[in-house]
Amino acid sequence: MGNVTYTFPTGLVKAQNVLTVVIDNMGLNEDWDGDEVYKAPRGIRGYELLGGGDFSSWKLTGNVDGEDIKDTIRGPLNQGGLYVERIGAIYPSYQFTSIWNSSRLDPSCTPFIGIIKPGIKAYKTKLSLNMDAKTDVTVSFDFGNSSLGGSWRGKLFVNGWQFGHHVSILGPQSVYPGKIPEGILNHRGENDVLLVLWSLDDSGAKVPGLKLISTTGLASGKQSVTGLAA
Repeated sequence: MGNVTYTFPTGLVKAQNVLTVVIDNMGLNEDWDGDEVYKAPRGIRGYELLGGGDFSSWKLTGNVDGEDIKDTIRGPLNQGGLYVERIGAIYPSYQFTSIWNSSRLDPSCTPFIGIIKPGIKAYKTKLSLNMDAKTDVTVSFDFGNSSLGGSWRGKLFVNGWQFGHHVSILGPQSVYPGKIPEGILNHRGENDVLLVLWSLDDSGAKVPGLKLISTTGLASGKQSVTGLAA
């Protein structure tokens, strides 16, 4: 816990300004003894405008439909209030618009080059797999040694499902998840992957590595999976 002071640029003083605050939901404290430690608040606990005055109003932005969600299969906890989540860019059916840049035209449009300043960017790609239908394969995404990429956070969506929430300064977890179930990940066809990269400071951030790995392959009696869950 601590206090942080931010100074407004000179040109913004005595003018109309809009301040956007992005907060990452990190859950609640663990409390094995039931002594209400879990109720300790996280995030921004208060603020003050030095010199007097206050903000005229605040608006809270969460998932696009609130409790009246249209995506009842994935549910309300699958996404948050980031712009790419609210416009539906996490879904395979999303159609690209002019707000997106292509790595085919701009080689810097990749999470492996990343961001040179604080901010949030989303990177979307597709990949195809062709695995034996009779093999039970555990597949995960591996971020590698994330400590090499600066101070950043990332959210990973696979075919519209959130399957990774990474914080580079915490660990040692770098593989998400333990297994992506077949039916969410298409083992014999195309897959849609979206990665949100959030640079937390002036040093910028990049993803040092991201690859699919298989931890175990079994010859089992499972039935063949066809199609995707949603």
